[in-house]
Amino acid sequence: MLPLLTEQLKQNWTFYFPRHKTPGRINYILMPGSVEGGTATCLGFVNGESTPAFAAKIFRNPDAGEEARAERDILKGIHEHSSEVGRSVPRVILCEKISGRWVLVESILQGAPMMMDMSQDGFPLIEQAIRNMKLAKDWLIEFNRAPAKDKDGTEGRIASLDEKIKLFVARFGPSENEIRFLNRMRDSVSLFARERQETYIQHGDFCRHNILIEDHGKSNRINVIDWSFSRGGLSPFHDLYFFLSTYFLQMRKENGLSGFKNAFRNSFIDTNRYSGLVREIIADYCVKLSIEPAVAPFFFGLFLLEQTLFEYNQLARCRGQGIIPRFNIYLSLIGNRGFGDVDTEILWIHFFKLFIEL
Repeated sequence: MLPLLTEQLKQNWTFYFPRHKTPGRINYILMPGSVEGGTATCLGFVNGESTPAFAAKIFRNPDAGEEARAERDILKGIHEHSSEVGRSVPRVILCEKISGRWVLVESILQGAPMMMDMSQDGFPLIEQAIRNMKLAKDWLIEFNRAPAKDKDGTEGRIASLDEKIKLFVARFGPSENEIRFLNRMRDSVSLFARERQETYIQHGDFCRHNILIEDHGKSNRINVIDWSFSRGGLSPFHDLYFFLSTYFLQMRKENGLSGFKNAFRNSFIDTNRYSGLVREIIADYCVKLSIEPAVAPFFFGLFLLEQTLFEYNQLARCRGQGIIPRFNIYLSLIGNRGFGDVDTEILWIHFFKLFIEL
């Protein structure tokens, strides 16, 4: 497949890369990616240069045209909507089916991956967290400052929310207290959606691994890569909550399920300096986007519900390929449950229950 991609790129090089001469050769480095993600990424290097000229995302499923086109359309829409934010996301170069596989070729963004260090007390280093969270928050504020109007699609998205809640209830059997929260959440989110009549683009995997920091001396800016799971939604909070949730989870010192739960508690539930920073970030985000702070907890519940269902669907896709991720097996075993229950042993449902206990 790569030889055919190379041939097509060379034949149309001046169109795809108008500022560069057609290369003599193109070499690739493969980055396989996760099984759950459904893609592999190749970095393309021209004429032996050390910096890649483009990234080619290859979809494993031959019928992934809808997914490829959806990512293409969202990235193109961002570039058309805002020149400032557009400079911080990849530019789509090519989106076609080549040799039986869909391929999405994108531009390379500059910057170094956002780093995170732990302090001796087992918490993220607070000074570094302040800088990283401010960069992420400010970018999201700019990104969501002028969302797309969606008067015609709002009721459809609210109906989709109802379906998500029904599926969540059917699959995970929430308690009476959790169901009461879900009903209040549904009412609050629906009212917000009808008042705003807006669609918010959600990156879907807005974490440190997909954020590149460009150093400009006294100031920094971020670029955001890997829009595989991007989509439109009702919530202006989804990516902010994903970033704040995963920031501690990805570097916790304590292993096992208890380690994940404690990192979550120390981020959102318990009182400490780090959780205080998290609350400050959420509060400032609400102010800058003119959002009533009272709705933030309901959108957090929606975020946890959507993440639970997202992981459920990803796991179902893996099961269809005869694969069960090891972590889900681990969650099932420590819960004294069998392999038949793996589908519902998802990390985010544990976070949802911890949150509702408040």
